[in-house]
Amino acid sequence: FKDKTIALRMEEIIDNLNRLAPSIAFTLGNAAFSVPGFFVMCPQTYGKLNPNIDKESAEDDEIMLFTEKPYDNNYFWESYDGKKIILSLYGWDHLTKLSRNNGVVYFICAILIRCLDVGVSHKNKNTGCINDFWYDKTGVDTGMRCAFVCEKCIETFETRTTDSSKTLLNGVQTILNDLSTASRSGIDICDFWAM
Repeated sequence: FKDKTIALRMEEIIDNLNRLAPSIAFTLGNAAFSVPGFFVMCPQTYGKLNPNIDKESAEDDEIMLFTEKPYDNNYFWESYDGKKIILSLYGWDHLTKLSRNNGVVYFICAILIRCLDVGVSHKNKNTGCINDFWYDKTGVDTGMRCAFVCEKCIETFETRTTDSSKTLLNGVQTILNDLSTASRSGIDICDFWAM
C-alpha cells in the first residue's frame, strides 16, 4: 500500500518483483491508506489505520504501507503486530540521490530477509549488508548500491534452513542484484527494469 504523500511506481515494482522472485507473491493493496496526524507513532498510528487494509490482506503474511510522513523516533519502519509495517521515506532527498522506488524495493527486501530470519541486525555500524540497522540513515544509500546479504548472515542462515527457505532467499538475492546494478549507476530501478 502507499498513501497520497508519496509518488511511487508501485505497479511496475510489483510486476517486476513477481517476475524476479516467482516463489514469493507480491500484490498491490487497494484499500485507502493514510497516516493521521504529522507523525507515524507505534502503536498509536497502527490502531487508527483503515480496517479495510486488514480485511483485504487477511491472507497475506506481511503488509507494507509506504508514506512520506516521518516516524516520531526517526525510524524507517516499525511494526506493532508483526504483520503490518508502515515504512517512512521521510527526508529521502537528504539521504540519497537515488529514487524512492529504489528505496521501496530495498526495504521490501530488507523486511523479507528479516522474515526469513537471515542473520541478525548490524546495530553497531553500517556495513553495506541489508541487515544494517541504519542508525546513520545516510547508510541507506550505500546499502542500495551494495544491496547484498553479508557472509556472516548467510552462514547463520544456512546452518538451519530448508530448501524452500533457500528458494525464497535466492529470489530476494535476485532482486537485490538488479537493485545494486541500477543503484550503482544512479538509475531508478523501474527505468532499469524497462531497459
